[in-house]
Amino acid sequence: MTPTLADRYRGRVVLLTGATGFLGKVVLERMLWEFGDCLRELRVLIRGDAAARLEALWPIQIFDRLRARHGGQRGFLAWVAGRVTACGGDVEQPDLGIGAGGVAALRQELDMVIHCAALVSWDVRIDRSINANALGTLRLLEATATGNPSLTHFQYCSSAFTHGQRSRNTAAGAKCLEVPFDPETSLAAELYPEREPLPFSVEAEIAAAQAYAAEAEARFAAERPLSAFMDEGRNRALTGDGRKGAAQIAAELRTKALEMDIADWGVRRAQSHGWNDNYTYSKALAEMLLMRNCPPAVHLSIVRPSGITACRTQPCVGWLDAYLLVEPLIHGVGTGKITAFPGNAEHVIDVVPADVVTSVMLAAAAVAGEEAGGAGVCGASCRGAPVSVYQVGSGNVNPVTLGQIERIWREYFTQHPMRASKGGAPVAVAPIGFYASAEAFASETRGRYLRPLERALWGLEKVPFWRSVPPLRAAWAKASRLARMVRQVLRLADLYCTYTLNEWVFDTARTERLMGAAGLAEADRASFCFEELREVDWRHFWTEVHIPFMRRYLLKEEDAPQPAAGAGGRAAATPAARL
Repeated sequence: MTPTLADRYRGRVVLLTGATGFLGKVVLERMLWEFGDCLRELRVLIRGDAAARLEALWPIQIFDRLRARHGGQRGFLAWVAGRVTACGGDVEQPDLGIGAGGVAALRQELDMVIHCAALVSWDVRIDRSINANALGTLRLLEATATGNPSLTHFQYCSSAFTHGQRSRNTAAGAKCLEVPFDPETSLAAELYPEREPLPFSVEAEIAAAQAYAAEAEARFAAERPLSAFMDEGRNRALTGDGRKGAAQIAAELRTKALEMDIADWGVRRAQSHGWNDNYTYSKALAEMLLMRNCPPAVHLSIVRPSGITACRTQPCVGWLDAYLLVEPLIHGVGTGKITAFPGNAEHVIDVVPADVVTSVMLAAAAVAGEEAGGAGVCGASCRGAPVSVYQVGSGNVNPVTLGQIERIWREYFTQHPMRASKGGAPVAVAPIGFYASAEAFASETRGRYLRPLERALWGLEKVPFWRSVPPLRAAWAKASRLARMVRQVLRLADLYCTYTLNEWVFDTARTERLMGAAGLAEADRASFCFEELREVDWRHFWTEVHIPFMRRYLLKEEDAPQPAAGAGGRAAATPAARL
């Protein structure tokens, strides 16, 4: 008889990271809801004042059903105090920033790690992304596994988009399989065998990123001092609202220029090896470091979700508290700022609700490798630890295309328009014009919008004493603001076009085995259900769940429509208790 998940979690000491982030909050709530009375202890690793930051989580909406179960906030706080321990620690620091003694206390009797913490940004400098996502993961593994015979499982939440250029748009494009990466082989060597392969190893890539960042900082110090940004700083300070001085603005501009320089180098480096951006590249490097360093006695599970959206049913319909992959695009469409974008309307956009991701994570942490056919195959560089890779995506079971999503969003905003400003006129939305390439979109946008604005700014700055003439100063401020907006759209398109011009088909066979009779007891398969992805009505999800919650609770639009009371398709069960 297959043990229930409650049986598998009973008496466990679990460490969770990333609990202050969007997905981490969903995992934390779900663990308490399903297994709060089974776990021996749930430790939560949080940077800074861990106790205060954990305490600040408990009043938020995501814990409403736990409050209701325990008779209100007071009863809930009393119950949770005996089950959850706040542990200070920062994966970006050696010894997690708590020293050898703190690390020893953290891992005492610890037998499971669920690692959700990540620096989720496509636009961050590569050395920061690697330090947080790749080296941070290695530090956590070493801190929890070294000298700890109790640890039996380490789970890493990665990304399905670590498959990089393994899309159907490449000559070698095919279904992206649930297999681990080889720490000695780049994707480019696999995808482009006709090319001369670049040397690749995970350690060399980390060293190269750190070396370039140091070189860029030295170069900026020598060639682009603060004085080089002062003219722009003075102009913005003079034409702005006066909250920042010229020196502060100049310093911010210089910092941004430096960070973009290092970020852009990282993107070029990632793309040369077959990945697309700094975030997914750093997550792939993290997987490789785990493959290289996970002890043989510790089972490693890697969960790769695709684009994570709002919760569908659990803990409540539509819950979301962060800008993720699609939210900037939704906001841009609704406000009329995005009227064209590089993309292929026929391509599948793979997204998955956060509660489905959480179901797979919690099932995998307890069951990984025990389901029929579930054991993974180690790469040549693995130290012998068993590894299982689980991908969580909808494109393989319930695909929706970019064109369908655009029509759904546009029809929604036609019926429920956003406003240009608080109390302002409703924004009229038009069909999005899709460009076949990022280059075509950028060329058109620069020629039609950016260059005329830059010429206007140049002409205004040639007028003597323009800063002293209010109408000219106001014209400069408006043109400068519009130019920055256009550059922001170009940057957004550059970052996101990978996901709108390409499509991936993520294999989910191992995940489906895990979440079916081969992995879960019958008592668990209603609440921990992967099959519900097949039944999602995407129109209902976007228009009644995700966008209404985003507008009302994330953007704080008081007059936005309320999210639906229930989700489309079959609702997931929410049991009263799992003891």
